[in-house]
Amino acid sequence: MSILIGRHIKAVLGADSTVRRELGERVYPVGAVRGVPKFPMLVYTNTGLSPEYTKDGNASETATVQLILLHPVYDLAITLMQHIRYLFEGKAAKYNEFEVDDCELSGYSEDYDPDLDKYVISITLTFNTIDK
Repeated sequence: MSILIGRHIKAVLGADSTVRRELGERVYPVGAVRGVPKFPMLVYTNTGLSPEYTKDGNASETATVQLILLHPVYDLAITLMQHIRYLFEGKAAKYNEFEVDDCELSGYSEDYDPDLDKYVISITLTFNTIDK
């Protein structure tokens, strides 16, 4: 159930010691909590859902998730995002409501936000999921 993919993102990032050390609790679904301008931070958003139907109903779904890292140091930002990429890419997981069969990197971008004085590193991941 790709609508629940945020549970997978939160579980994987929360279980990783590097992510916890570098970001602490500053990992947010959809948007950062107001009044928390501490950096670095990561925001993840489910940006798309594509179900695959068969005669028997919904066979699988593909969820597209964007992860955006805002960081004051470029080299640290790209190193951390590369680490985060490999936490998901090619990995499967099982949950009570759904399974993640695979994950692929489908996009990458870099930017600089002069208002925040932070580097903005973004990856897009595509997850294949199956309802249980």
